[in-house]
Amino acid sequence: MQLPMAYPPVRGYASQSERAIPTRRSPIGGIRAAATASACLLMVPGLVVATAAPAAAQPACTVEYADLRIVVVVEPQALVTLVISATNPTLACLEVQAADAYVDGIRYAVSELGAIPNAYLYLDLSHAGLLGYDSNLDPTALLAAEVVAGPGGPGFDHVAGFATNVGNYVATEEGFLPDPEATLLGQLLYTSQFFDWSKHFDVGDHLPAVHAALVGAGFPPDIGALVDTGHNGWGGPDRPTEVSTSTDLNTYVDESRLDRRPHRGAWCNQVGAGLGERPVASPAPGIDAYAWIRPSGESDGVADPAAAPDPDRPYLQPRDWCDPEYLEPVGGLVVTNARPGAPHFGHWFPEQFAELVEHAHPPVS
Repeated sequence: MQLPMAYPPVRGYASQSERAIPTRRSPIGGIRAAATASACLLMVPGLVVATAAPAAAQPACTVEYADLRIVVVVEPQALVTLVISATNPTLACLEVQAADAYVDGIRYAVSELGAIPNAYLYLDLSHAGLLGYDSNLDPTALLAAEVVAGPGGPGFDHVAGFATNVGNYVATEEGFLPDPEATLLGQLLYTSQFFDWSKHFDVGDHLPAVHAALVGAGFPPDIGALVDTGHNGWGGPDRPTEVSTSTDLNTYVDESRLDRRPHRGAWCNQVGAGLGERPVASPAPGIDAYAWIRPSGESDGVADPAAAPDPDRPYLQPRDWCDPEYLEPVGGLVVTNARPGAPHFGHWFPEQFAELVEHAHPPVS
């Protein structure tokens, strides 16, 4: 399948002068994006994208792909989880925080992986649904800076940028809701139930705020970003084709938004999800690439809460968020929107993959 060289820039992030984000030399500049299989994960000709947990210091693909530039997305969402869990910690979270296990582990991964000449590291910083609030974003940026450049850290030169939309995701562009601070009969759109007082409706709203927070915490101004667009297409018959005409705030937002989930906390094996923008290098200033980082068609977790343990990984437990019948305690009784029949995390889930292709936007031909 032939892919276009580029897609239109993300709204509000297209003008370098407006966002004051300098052009940077990235590992993927000038490379045409394509969806090609590799043993490490995904990607562009001349580039491999891999994900790594803290214990993975030297991925096997660095040997096989020694002549390629390898992008490593380090530990999806762990730093953000440490920050958010501090407001309502469980005993397990308190033990992890006291031991600095995640901080030390991620620092070790960044130190070891960043020393590989052809490896380019991106710290995963969750998504706008969690970091769309200053109370979460600012301490996350400070923690990321501590991990990279604090005592024992390898320094900012070991990190090429940050990744967003990997574990959970928002729309690349909410085309019918271009201004979070617009009003409907005097009511601000961002105060709607779905956006829950977050002004970060989409990637275009979110990335400049993350960039500013990271630079304020000490990261260099030329830090780049990867955007996972593998699950946020939301095409198909339920995709809005025009802005709502309702005068009720929540109805207006719900009928206009491209993100078709019941709420932005829903993440596991989502019904209605679709492939998003194709992987492409440098789609807009400040963005190194759109990439399909989280493998499409891999299960996020088993749907049956009474499922037998995974024989290969018995430590994997069923997750409430993956149970289609579970009622999430987020803003009232809201369903998980999880697809039934899902196998354990990481296993192939053909029904989910088929829906991602069916609801792809742009469509897959």
